[in-house]
Amino acid sequence: MNIKEKYKNILVTTPIFFLLGCTTTLSPNIDQQVQIITLKQKENFNCIEVTPINAFGKKSMTAGADRRNAITEFKNKIVERGGNAGVISNQLNSKAGFEISGYALDCEKIE
Repeated sequence: MNIKEKYKNILVTTPIFFLLGCTTTLSPNIDQQVQIITLKQKENFNCIEVTPINAFGKKSMTAGADRRNAITEFKNKIVERGGNAGVISNQLNSKAGFEISGYALDCEKIE
């Protein structure tokens, strides 16, 4: 392998490593454990607020991916704080990524 091929391999693999290393992973079965609901559903499911939550999806290839990463982090934080649902109160898309603010909820009637 000559020196040009060696540098080419480094220049190609390094960005891929960082791209894949910066994604947020979803805990197993989190979609079954946590639901994102509306304020109206909060009343119907007899929910109490557990704690405020902020989540951030770092800038990636698309705005949709940024939002999915933020939602994943939001759901993970809900579970960490003992909730089974969440309500989103604010969403902000910026050059740095996607930010979600809301509340972790403990709901009695959620499936």
